[in-house]
Amino acid sequence: MKEKCAKMIRVISIPPILVSALLVFLLVHSKEVVHNATELCLAILFLAVIPALAYPLQKVFPAYRDKGRTGQRNLAFLFTIAGYSAGLVYAVIGQVSKGLFEIHLAYFLTCAVLLFINKVLHKKASGHAAGIVGPLLFLIRFTGLWMIPVTVVIYGLIFWSSVILRRHTPGEFVLGTLTSFAAFAITLLISMIVY
Repeated sequence: MKEKCAKMIRVISIPPILVSALLVFLLVHSKEVVHNATELCLAILFLAVIPALAYPLQKVFPAYRDKGRTGQRNLAFLFTIAGYSAGLVYAVIGQVSKGLFEIHLAYFLTCAVLLFINKVLHKKASGHAAGIVGPLLFLIRFTGLWMIPVTVVIYGLIFWSSVILRRHTPGEFVLGTLTSFAAFAITLLISMIVY
């Protein structure tokens, strides 16, 4: 029962679902961040759909086809870089709101910091943790500090499920979390300078 619950939490909390939920929530409750359905669809395309395409398309790429879960993760990382980079370009040239620019920039920076930690420092930081903390931080940013208890409970459940399912060690999950916090802080600093 415990493992079934953990699996359900893990599936519900995949980063593309959480960022899509955040964007839909912002369109409904905060029109100054996501102005319309076009912005919503483009943001979901870049931040959720393109990164998620790696999983069904693994069989298409010979270099990743027979590599199992490792190949899937590596291909997903490439698709994520492509989606987040395209999203940032769109945010800059599309004259989106300051808030939507911050979301795109934070996702791009999170990916860059993860790449540095995993490939240069040869430490394993959880991409899942980094991908779920971003929407939680932006939920607090755009709705207020009263959302902190809600986000802490969500984070705690996802942390628990990842550890129970042995997808990440607590240290890897915390390092992924810190990655997202670092990207968020850099994003706010850049946003203050640019806007």
